[in-house]
Amino acid sequence: MTTDAPPPPPTPELTPDVAAVQDGVWFLDKLHPDARVLTLHRSYWVDGDLDVDVLRAAWHAVLDRHRALRTTLPTVDGRPARRIGPARADAFARWDIRDAAAPAPPGDLDTGPLARLTVLRVTPRHHRVVLTAHQAVADAPSMSVVAADLSAAYADALLATAAVSSPARRDPSSVPASGSVAPAAPWSAVPDPDPSDGVRPTDPPPAAAPTAAAADEVTFDWGLRTRAAVQALARAEGVAVPTVVLAAFQVVLGRHAGDDSVTVALPHDLRGPGQESAVGPLSTLLPVVGRLTGDATFRTHLRRVARSRRDAEERHPPFPRLVRAVNPPRPPDGLPLCDAVLAAEAPPAPLRLAGANVRELPSRAGVLPVDLLLTVAATTATLAGTLAFRTHGMAPRDAEGVLAHLRTVLTAAVRDPDLPLADLPLEDPRHLATAVRAADATAVAPPSGRPVTALIDDCAERFPEAVAVRGEEESLTYAELVARASDLAAWLADRVPLAGRAVALRLPMGPALVTASLAVLRAGGHFTWLSPGDPGDRARTVLADLRPAALLVAGDPAEDRVAEWYRSDRRGPVLTVDPAPRPVDPAPLPPEPAARTAAYVAFTSGSTGRPKGIVQTHAALAQFATWLARTGDLHPGARVAQWAAVEHDPALCEVFAALICGATLVPVPDRVRVHPERFLGWLDRERVTMLQTVPSFARELATVLERDDAVPARLTHLFLMGESLSADLANRLRHTLTGTRLWNLYGPTETVAASAYEIVGPVPGERVPVGRSIPGRQVLVVDGRDRPCPAGVTGEIVVRSPYAVPRYLPDAAGRGPDDVPFRPLRGLPPAAAATAGWYRTGDLGRRRFDGELEHVGRRDHQVKLAGHRLELAAVEAALAEHGLVADCAASPVTDPDGLVSRLVVFVAPRDDADWPALVASLRAHLRRRYGPVSHRTVFAPLDRIPRNIGGKVDRARLPDPRAVSDGGPRGRGPIEGAVGRVWAELLPTAPADGWGDFFAAGGHSLLLVRLAHRLAERFGVDVPLRDLLAAPTVAGMAAVVRAATAGNGDPTAGGAPGAAGQPERWEDEHG
Repeated sequence: MTTDAPPPPPTPELTPDVAAVQDGVWFLDKLHPDARVLTLHRSYWVDGDLDVDVLRAAWHAVLDRHRALRTTLPTVDGRPARRIGPARADAFARWDIRDAAAPAPPGDLDTGPLARLTVLRVTPRHHRVVLTAHQAVADAPSMSVVAADLSAAYADALLATAAVSSPARRDPSSVPASGSVAPAAPWSAVPDPDPSDGVRPTDPPPAAAPTAAAADEVTFDWGLRTRAAVQALARAEGVAVPTVVLAAFQVVLGRHAGDDSVTVALPHDLRGPGQESAVGPLSTLLPVVGRLTGDATFRTHLRRVARSRRDAEERHPPFPRLVRAVNPPRPPDGLPLCDAVLAAEAPPAPLRLAGANVRELPSRAGVLPVDLLLTVAATTATLAGTLAFRTHGMAPRDAEGVLAHLRTVLTAAVRDPDLPLADLPLEDPRHLATAVRAADATAVAPPSGRPVTALIDDCAERFPEAVAVRGEEESLTYAELVARASDLAAWLADRVPLAGRAVALRLPMGPALVTASLAVLRAGGHFTWLSPGDPGDRARTVLADLRPAALLVAGDPAEDRVAEWYRSDRRGPVLTVDPAPRPVDPAPLPPEPAARTAAYVAFTSGSTGRPKGIVQTHAALAQFATWLARTGDLHPGARVAQWAAVEHDPALCEVFAALICGATLVPVPDRVRVHPERFLGWLDRERVTMLQTVPSFARELATVLERDDAVPARLTHLFLMGESLSADLANRLRHTLTGTRLWNLYGPTETVAASAYEIVGPVPGERVPVGRSIPGRQVLVVDGRDRPCPAGVTGEIVVRSPYAVPRYLPDAAGRGPDDVPFRPLRGLPPAAAATAGWYRTGDLGRRRFDGELEHVGRRDHQVKLAGHRLELAAVEAALAEHGLVADCAASPVTDPDGLVSRLVVFVAPRDDADWPALVASLRAHLRRRYGPVSHRTVFAPLDRIPRNIGGKVDRARLPDPRAVSDGGPRGRGPIEGAVGRVWAELLPTAPADGWGDFFAAGGHSLLLVRLAHRLAERFGVDVPLRDLLAAPTVAGMAAVVRAATAGNGDPTAGGAPGAAGQPERWEDEHG
């Protein structure tokens, strides 16, 4: 029996809400031209008889019925124009597996078709059927409607009816213009979602990809018991199960982001009663804000979330209209107003093809416009679903970790809904305890009990003729070194009582400094190294606080201003050790020093204020030197390049690591130390096997290695420390130094040079981990309540070690600096607090889901700009990857309210860099990495970036960033003038300067497309929409245009005003 197809209904206008959704999809399509981003698809495997011709006829019947599927959205004058045409032949594709090429996905918005059915013939009785539709013409519920209609139409056609028909269904275009879809709420009532700065438990926001980020997904099924427990709480609170999951998901995201406000968007169906069978872009997103503040319990939070969700559903403004109303920062690689999306999906309607068996094939996330998409099955008896994630910066292991955290929070919350949010565990306490134990290496390498002086004596007995120190003017064998040190120790003991006292050594790195250091230790004292190149400020501070028994210098003390000040101030004797004095009737030396007596005093760089003294023991020095020697494979014949500045404690560790195992110490001459080309040649000539340096200098070395292939043949170990090591630099070094093992070290001076290490392998993400605890240390990440952080959650790095000092050295006035950094963690067993010291580093870090430790940055070097939380060191590392940047440093500028208004980046360019071109290139480079931050960034040239003795940026010596010009477009030529005029055509007011925000001035996403269209007409080039979105200022957009026209000759071509040689000035155009 057949049924007659209903007559086609009239074609009224779509409702304003649906039109707004379609406009939003149109904009996203322009932003992400890759068709995969906005394509829905269902894939089916068909066993049995399939009449492909009948299926094609059925598909065209479905297209005839649903006019939305025949819609295209061509761009006319920068605006979408809806066109409804007839069903097209190319909306159906037949493909044999033997064909060379697969059919295309849905066409572009301009030409279509935007819905397509594809049949792949595998064998005569095996086919794959793929249904695809662009989100401009369909949503997820539409796909189920289409599958059901296609099933019915195919069945009718097989019965050889006169007309293909199916049960009467309302056409999507028959959604009435008003009445059945509630009107939008007044925008004054729109909530102000405040999304956090990102929720991924791995890397910070990555470099923006050319399209929406590629994605993967993991599945979960937590069983009947979890579902029942969640449902019981949901029933008690009068909410749905997905609402409970949403509340828990916000808790997890907030903890990972370190933010007390998290916004998760929920898909919302705009269909009214009786419109369940409508097909079209009839779904929007509703952002639901979760405020994780105060002492709220989970029950209180759940009720807030439920109320927020109800309020949003009552207003249900289309997402594009909500974005325009709230006007948040627009990320170029994601959606504004939300950190993640949670969808509760009903099972899709099956496709039934009479005479064949059809099963839907699983589909995985291809691309995502958000970092995380949590999908919960709405009708299953268990709690199951998927978590889709962006693969740039996140791995399946990380996503599984997030799901484990969500399950743990849900389990605890449904067991006791009145637990405060801060007390909800993210990680199973047993797993957390295991991770804490795994980080404890305090007992891995107990001290040998012998000081470095005894270990060096052993080397002198075993390898007397081996070269201990190779200087430029002289070298010392181990026998000569020990003999000279013994003589000098006796000579010093005759003149100054040294037992338990400090001696300051202001000597250049080389045989004299090494000899003097050993002599002081033999005489029962301890030492501090001062650079002879220090003009005096730091040296005077150190000497005043240290109050040494003597100051040792090389040469005439009268020619050393610090020595003269020290002697004239009657602070102590100044002794000359060059030439080396010979003792007369030497006094007996004290016995071998005890493990707990002082060996040296290191001073911090002073980058955060006055340098602070740190007294380290013989046990600490011997233990770390032994570890470094073993790690660096040091032995007789190995050669250690001593590169670190003498005032930086890694230099001291390099020296003694080499000397306790018979290796040769080779100080780096000043003439090659900071010249990468000369330095690489010197490493090769000196047959150096181990080098320790900072990443900023290693980057210079990598550039030369890539250019000249000047690989040091004997270099087997390269240690990097003192700065964050970027993945880009690590991978470059591994590529060029194929025979060298690369180490990433982390640690504060307070725990002897370093506390964690990583052997660097291939780095797929943004950050190189600092790995695991060095023997003798336990490195933990804790929250503000001293609790160990779960994996993926950022907290403060704390080091526990028997070699951590208990306090700083008192200053010259006898005042001790704040001892808060050395306080033990609260809640520890007394034994743990008593057996080791603690140091709170002030650094931020997190334990990854694979157990490795990541250093995120400094708490006091984080800023928030354009809605993004940034680590200054990460911005610097990103820009330093640019080939024309020799060095750089970033400084924030705050407004009167204390908020960061812009970022000033001081850049030391390479000699061949053209500054205006470099600035445009750097801005584009930053835009790709951080999006909206780029248009709030100003660049200023410097001859060199000031660095402290540890190689870190000395921010106190940078110029005042407030004095740096805003770098606006004044006097830069016609491009800024043209951009400003286009703004004036589209916005109510012309821009007042080059840094006003397009959206703050009244612009929105659809106007941005029109602006891009007009700029393309004026300049004769395609202007990438996502680049304009990332730089929504006149200055930023002009830089985008300049970059687009770089290879097209005159950037004023295509109608831009002004002629070459006659630049328009900003004030000429805009007063």
